[in-house]
Amino acid sequence: MWSSHERKGISRFCENDFPWRYSKEEGIASDDFQQRNYTYLISEPSAVSGYECLFSVRDFSKIQLKIGFPPIIPVKVPKVFVLGNQKEVRIRDETWPGCS
Repeated sequence: MWSSHERKGISRFCENDFPWRYSKEEGIASDDFQQRNYTYLISEPSAVSGYECLFSVRDFSKIQLKIGFPPIIPVKVPKVFVLGNQKEVRIRDETWPGCS
């Protein structure tokens, strides 16, 4: 679900059981994810219909200045979200940190 101007790397994410496959196809409409029956999505948007946000990955956003030490603090915000298909029992049965 990356925008066309960005290229992100991923390979064999969460590969546990054979057969396992992943798709790097771009330009898929949000409504099509449910029809394709993906188990997990790695996404910039935190919400996709039919999927729940399992966890997020924080990344650099900006620098905050403050009085004291250290004077510069990097500010990180959620940038990448891992979403799980709500129909998958194994996803519902696991405990995930969430995306708050």
